[in-house]
Amino acid sequence: MSYRALYRVWRPQHFRDLVGQEHVTTTLANSLTGGHISHAYLFSGPRGTGKTSAAKIFAKAVNCIHGPAAEPCNECEPCKAITQGSLLDVIEIDAASNRGVDEIRDLRDKVKYAPTEVRYKVYIIDEVHMLTTEAFNALLKTLEEPPGHVIFILATTEPHKLPATIISRCQRFPFRCIPHQRVVERLEYVVSQEGITAEIAALEQIARVADGGLRDALSLLDQTISFSDNGLTEEVVLSIIGGVSEHSMLQLLDYLHQKDRAAALKQVDEFITYGIEVDQVVQDLLLIARDILLAQTFVEKASISETVKSKRSVYGTEELVQWVDQLVLIQQQLKWVNHPQILLELFIIRQTSALQPQQQIVQHTPIAPSQKEEQTTLSKPAEETEKVAAEQPITKQNTSKVETKPTTINPSVNQVWPTVLQSIKQQRVTLYAWLADGEIVETTNDTITIAMLGAFHRDTVLKAENKKLIEKELEKMLHTSYELKAFTREQWEQQRGKEEISITTSKPEPPDDIVKKAIALFGEELVSVEK
Repeated sequence: MSYRALYRVWRPQHFRDLVGQEHVTTTLANSLTGGHISHAYLFSGPRGTGKTSAAKIFAKAVNCIHGPAAEPCNECEPCKAITQGSLLDVIEIDAASNRGVDEIRDLRDKVKYAPTEVRYKVYIIDEVHMLTTEAFNALLKTLEEPPGHVIFILATTEPHKLPATIISRCQRFPFRCIPHQRVVERLEYVVSQEGITAEIAALEQIARVADGGLRDALSLLDQTISFSDNGLTEEVVLSIIGGVSEHSMLQLLDYLHQKDRAAALKQVDEFITYGIEVDQVVQDLLLIARDILLAQTFVEKASISETVKSKRSVYGTEELVQWVDQLVLIQQQLKWVNHPQILLELFIIRQTSALQPQQQIVQHTPIAPSQKEEQTTLSKPAEETEKVAAEQPITKQNTSKVETKPTTINPSVNQVWPTVLQSIKQQRVTLYAWLADGEIVETTNDTITIAMLGAFHRDTVLKAENKKLIEKELEKMLHTSYELKAFTREQWEQQRGKEEISITTSKPEPPDDIVKKAIALFGEELVSVEK
C-alpha cells in the first residue's frame, strides 16, 4: 500500500475530532438531531482549520443509515463511501479550477435530479470565492431555492470576496485559528499513536510555524519525521523550517539590552552563515519581543512559553516598544533592498549606540514682560553675548574659560521634528531610516544643525535631493526657510571644543554695572531686578 501523508491519515472523521471549532460542531450537531437542516451553509476561515473536513463529516452525518445524527457512524456503506470519495451523490467541486459560468450551469442542470443512493445530494464547493461574477449569478437562483433533496456547503478562506447576495442565502459558520496549545496537544497525540519520539520543544516550534492551522502542522511534522531517524528534536525542526531557536533569540535580545554590539552582530552573522534568511530572523525577533511585551501586561497567551515570561522583568516597556516599532519598519523595507542583512545590522548598531541626550535650551535671566506679552524666559542672542564679552576689559591676569557661543535649540523645531520625520517616512522610507538616528544640536534664525551617527549617515542626509526634501518639510511645518547642516557626532564635539576661548578679567564686575549693561542692551522697560 502506498504511503499516505499524515494530514490525510489523521483527517477528522467525527465532529468531536475537529480541534478548536466547538462553536461550529456543537451547532451543526444540534441542527442534525433537531431536524433543522438548512439548504446552504458557508464555512469560512483560515486554511487548515477544518472547513472541508467539517463539510464531509456533515455530509456523512446527514446521510448515515442511523441518521441524520449528531455524529456519523463511519461503519455503514454511505459513510464509508463518502470517506473514500466514491459516493456519486456527494460532489466536491474545486472552484479555483472550475470557476466559469459553464461549470455552474452544468451544476444547476443536475441539481434537479434526486439522489440515487442516499437521502441528500450534497455539493461541497471549495474556495468558492474564486468563482467569476457570471458564475455567481448563475448559482444565485439555485442557491436561493434548491430542491428539498439538495444541500450546498460553500467553503472559503476569503469570505469578503463573496457577493452579499450569496452570503445572505447561507447559514454562515466562521472557523477560527486553532489555539497554539491545542495544536501542540494534537501533535503529541499523533506522534504517540505513530510511535515516534519527539521533544516537546520540537512540537512547540512546529505549532508556532503552523500559526493556527492543524493541516500545516501535520504536513510539517510529516516532513521533519522523514528527516530524522533518531527522534524528533528542536534542532531538526529548526533546520527544516530555517528558523531560530527561542534561546538564541532571547540571547540576541540580551545583547541589545546590554549594548553589546560586537556579540549581537556576531550572532546575526552566524544565523546568516547557518542559512537562515534575514526576514526569518527579523520575524522571529519581532515576535519574541512582542511576546515579552504581552507577558509584561500578564496577558494569558498559550503560545508564550515560561522562558519568555521569565524575561518580562529584564527589559523595559519603552525599550521593547522601540524594538518592535523598528523591526516592523525593517519588515516593510526588506523587499526593497538588495542586501537585507544591512538593515538588520543597522538596527543592531542603532540599538547598541550610547546616544547622547539632546542638549537643553540655555536659560538666561528672566525678565519682566511688557503689557502686550506673556511672561517668559528669553535666551540672549549669541551675537549679543559676544558683544558683552568684548566690552569687558581683558588683562593677562585671572584667566578663566567661558563659552562665547552657547548652543541654543528653538523649542518649536523640536516640537515639529517628529512630524517632519513621519512625513519623510511616507515619502522616502530609506532616508527616514538614516535620519532617525540624527539629533538636532543647534538652531539659529536660518540654520538647523543635526549630529549624525557616522559619516555615511551624514553624507546620505546631505545628498542634494535628500537635503532639499528635509528643508522643504521643515519650511512647511515652521513657515520659515532653514538651511540644513549635518555633522558626525565626533565632528560636532570637536567643533564645540574649539569655540571655547580664554578670557581674562581684572576683577568681577559689580552687580550695578551688569544691570546697566542689561538696560542698555534690552531697554529699561524689559529689565527687572530680583534680589
